[in-house]
Amino acid sequence: MARLEAAGRGWQVIGDVNFSSVPVLLSQARNLLKFCCDLNIDMAKVDHADSAGLALLLEWMDISRANGGAIRFRNVPESLLNIARVSNVYRLLPLE
Repeated sequence: MARLEAAGRGWQVIGDVNFSSVPVLLSQARNLLKFCCDLNIDMAKVDHADSAGLALLLEWMDISRANGGAIRFRNVPESLLNIARVSNVYRLLPLE
């Protein structure tokens, strides 16, 4: 199961980011996104990601912006970036 953990000056996602893990990751991040102004999320330890993972990133962006914060993603898996390109939302992603 995927999880979100503190890592240095940000957070990291570990495991598979898919339809079964997204609800857990969304729940883990919801309070964090409400109280952090600027948040960096490293996805280097994501093993697999599907379109639900892309939806999760977009939702995290919305929650962060609604609370006056900013979020940045780094080491996003190429499979997820490809889905973003095909879905025409690649340019929306705040990538580092």
